[in-house]
Order: sequence, then C-alpha cells, then structure tokens
Amino acid sequence: MSEIAGIPKQVNRDYSMDILRIMASLAVVLIHVSARYFLFSEINSFNWKISNLFLSCTRWCVPIFFML
Repeated sequence: MSEIAGIPKQVNRDYSMDILRIMASLAVVLIHVSARYFLFSEINSFNWKISNLFLSCTRWCVPIFFML
C-alpha cells in the first residue's frame, strides 16, 4: 500500500465481496417485498406460492451478511 497525504491507497482490490454485498442487499429487499404477499394472501393461492418461492430462494442473504 502506498500512502498519499496520509491516506492509504488500495492497489489490488477484490471486488467479489462488493458484488456479493450488492447481491445480498437486493435479496433482502426482495425478501421484504415478497413477505407482504406471503403474509396477506390466501394459503395455496398463486400469489402465496410465488412469494413463497421468492422467500425460499433469497434466504441465503442473511448468513452472507453475517459472514461479510
């Protein structure tokens, strides 16, 4: 790392963690949006099934935030 005026400059940044953080943030938004349809739809209706699918597919984002 080289310093310019006391501010460290990152030479080689690994962007994979930033991309993972962006994907997890979008998944959290999707969880919160689909939870409304999940809670207020009739069980086994089309809206309930689709929101259940989205909720199930985006649950990975919670442990990702803890790991990051």
